[in-house]
Amino acid sequence: MELQSGVQLGSVANLLNGYQPGWNPGDPTGTPLFAPPNPLVNSYPADIPDNPATWSYPVITLHPTIQDLVSTLYAFSVVPLHDDASPPVFPSGPLTLNDADQAQALQTLGTALGLDVSDPSLSYMLVRLTRQVGTAQFSAHHGSVFVGRRRPTAHIQRGLQVALGRLRAGDVKLEPWMTGRLVVDDHPLADPTLADVADILTFFANYGTHYVSSITGGDVIYQVFAYQAERFQQLQQAYNSSPGQTSGPAAVGWDYYTTPVNGPYGFASAAGSVIAMSADTAFEQSVQAGQWNDPMFAHGNSVFHAYQDGTTLNLNDFTQVVPIALELSSLTNFAEPLPKDTLRRVFKAAMYQKYGDAITPAFEKPATYDYAAIFPQPQAGFVSTLATPSVDVYKQRLDLSDVQLMAPQEVTSFTLFTNVLELTGTAPLAVPGTAVTLVSHVVDVPDPLAGV
Repeated sequence: MELQSGVQLGSVANLLNGYQPGWNPGDPTGTPLFAPPNPLVNSYPADIPDNPATWSYPVITLHPTIQDLVSTLYAFSVVPLHDDASPPVFPSGPLTLNDADQAQALQTLGTALGLDVSDPSLSYMLVRLTRQVGTAQFSAHHGSVFVGRRRPTAHIQRGLQVALGRLRAGDVKLEPWMTGRLVVDDHPLADPTLADVADILTFFANYGTHYVSSITGGDVIYQVFAYQAERFQQLQQAYNSSPGQTSGPAAVGWDYYTTPVNGPYGFASAAGSVIAMSADTAFEQSVQAGQWNDPMFAHGNSVFHAYQDGTTLNLNDFTQVVPIALELSSLTNFAEPLPKDTLRRVFKAAMYQKYGDAITPAFEKPATYDYAAIFPQPQAGFVSTLATPSVDVYKQRLDLSDVQLMAPQEVTSFTLFTNVLELTGTAPLAVPGTAVTLVSHVVDVPDPLAGV
């Protein structure tokens, strides 16, 4: 079935701007993404497989902060690049709420949830009933594998390759020996400035950083309950002691913790609205008819009432399908390796600059190896006491500055095979011979920024 939604496969977003709060998946024009002015990916509606699906029992999750709650409620995941040795983590909660307009974002979110979420001392319980129908993927993806090509297709405009090509020809790039540092004209930048990466940030602003690569369709009926610290601690103790009772039929028993606080009794300081992501007309009618009212525990509408004794609800009446989960992949999938690495590094740095410790950028550290331990040598260097025109050296590890020859001026052919060729000095080295062959798996050179 084709989803009528403001979020489509290939929809482009600038994640430096985060996500929009209060997204209503049931709005056919709504989107949680901040689109760039010049998207270069042609989006198209998701065709969700029409698989048989049933409603789940309640799933209980506890959240010490509103950001943590939104990270679960807004099931948006950023897919790491396949060659990213340090996959970052960008939770949707901080990207939704930790911007300069946080107060307005909290108000918008609270209106959508039917709950005041502006009090930072509150913690939350999220209760969800889920009906998952199926998942559709962007044409450049198959399962978890990117199968796209770095050339125009029906969904990738030629302008994307042109824009990425301009970056490839730019001055700023990563060091070819992959320490993760930026270089300009092959000179390492000890402390890159904003001006050094201006072209890359302009690319993000104009064309975005990510595109929607996967959409899961279905529906979620949910409710949020708020708790003060002392009561929330009791919920956490119950949660930790019986983790098997936080989903499935046993989870219905958590309706006990929806009892409103009344002096020393009760738990919940406030209860949000019972909400269906789809805004299903049949669901809205059931709310208006009072069919979600729980007079025993919540003393008001409760998502648990769908499974309580005496309910008149039939969840099978709610059949609408909307986006309930998104995966976003990086536009740098379509870049050549060197600009891809540079874009990835600058994007992580920009995200960390804005969102700080609320995200995990996972910067890749330079690889350091103790080659002396990996390839121990009984005798350092290489010493030849013969005056010969041909010198052939075969060693697992060799420092070129340690090669000592009896009469280097007599050498015409010099051949070296080694696993690790080390250059520990900084002075120029004169390699003997007119026919020189150096073959090594690894060339270990001094750090050009050592001491900077």
